[in-house]
Amino acid sequence: MSKGLTFKGVHSSVFGLLMRSINRQILPSFRDEYVEINGRPGTILLSDEPGDIIREVTFGLPVMTTEELRIKSRQIANWLYSTDKEKLQFDDEEQHYIGKVANQIDLTEQMKFGEFTVLFKCEPYALSEQKTVKHIINTSGQTLTFVNNGTVRTPPIIKIKNTGSSTINGFTLEVKHVEGV
Repeated sequence: MSKGLTFKGVHSSVFGLLMRSINRQILPSFRDEYVEINGRPGTILLSDEPGDIIREVTFGLPVMTTEELRIKSRQIANWLYSTDKEKLQFDDEEQHYIGKVANQIDLTEQMKFGEFTVLFKCEPYALSEQKTVKHIINTSGQTLTFVNNGTVRTPPIIKIKNTGSSTINGFTLEVKHVEGV
């Protein structure tokens, strides 16, 4: 696949777009609130929730005619427009983001080439696809280990299904070492 991105399930190459540059913040802004109290040195921090993160992408659009540029620009505008946050996946990253276009997009035309910059305002953390682990338990005393390789603590979802014909009695599920949930 060419260097580009997929937004709303459609890859940028469908429109003939060339991704010319990407500015990727590595840390979101924080919605910190500092309170000054008379008679106390320094400030008190009340919150430290992360804000959104911005993904700035500049696209090039090689075209043949001015009319073709207008047609393509309308198609691209339709692709980028959304009233909700959508899945944003860059070709060179395993994780994806949930975001929305956050700027007015101005198309500049130079010779037979159009260029524009898109700011995607995304939730602060990149997301991985949900992973499913299937394991057959046929004896007692089995231990299963699940590891979250991400950088943010995430609670596990554990589903247990009896696919056999026998009733299971005395079943115990013990979850240990789940931190930050």
